[in-house]
Amino acid sequence: TSLLETHPSSVMSLHQRIDERTDLSDTDKFLFKYFGSRSPVVPAGCVITAGIMFSGFYNFQKGNSKNSQTFMRARIVSQAITIGAMMFSLHLQGKQKALGLAS
Repeated sequence: TSLLETHPSSVMSLHQRIDERTDLSDTDKFLFKYFGSRSPVVPAGCVITAGIMFSGFYNFQKGNSKNSQTFMRARIVSQAITIGAMMFSLHLQGKQKALGLAS
C-alpha cells in the first residue's frame, strides 16, 4: 500500500505528496517544493526588497544621498528578481495543479 492510499491527500502535506510521486524528476521535485505553492522564496524576496528600500529611505533621511541612491538601485534589482520568482512560482503552481499536486 502506498502512502497516498493510506492517507487522504488532505492530511498529507504537499511535500509528502511530491516525494511520493515517482513520475517526477528530482529537478521537478526541488522546484515544486521551493518555488511552487507555499514557496518560501517569494515572501523572502518581498522582505529583502522592503529591507533594502527602508535602508535607502534611512540613508536619504540622514542626508547620505550616494548610499541612498545605491540602495534604491539595489531595490530595483531585488524587486525584479522577486517579481521573476513570483511569475515562475505561478507557472509551477499551474503545473502542480495539472498534476493533481495543488493543495
